[in-house]
Amino acid sequence: MIIQTYNPGHRVIEQVVNHDYEGMFMQEVTERKNFAYPPFYRIIRLDVKHPDQQQAADSAHKLAELLRVSLGNRILGPEPPLVSRVRNHYIQTITLKVERVNININKVKEIIRATLTQFELDKQNAGVRVVIDVDPY
Repeated sequence: MIIQTYNPGHRVIEQVVNHDYEGMFMQEVTERKNFAYPPFYRIIRLDVKHPDQQQAADSAHKLAELLRVSLGNRILGPEPPLVSRVRNHYIQTITLKVERVNININKVKEIIRATLTQFELDKQNAGVRVVIDVDPY
């Protein structure tokens, strides 16, 4: 195997070269747990889309605030994704990280559903689409 890198001293490269797969696994699992990533957390991405950039941003901020009422610091964003405009719709992404233990995922789904219903009833959000992707990566 040939590995080309700009950083040969990187921890992962050194672990692979030294066949330290157990050390690599333990480090990765620890980081994933500390930073709230799978398999310890579920990630739910909500993409807020609208043809007007400001409307997309404003609506995404409103939705994020509504979600924070029930879900608190599990809500990240909103922020534009790397590709922030597709087919003339601007996109803002809200990320929700939900721990797999000590929380009922069905309750989280119901909170999201109720919040989206409340969000859609606000006439200021007319024309805004919200696309939900569970475990997007």
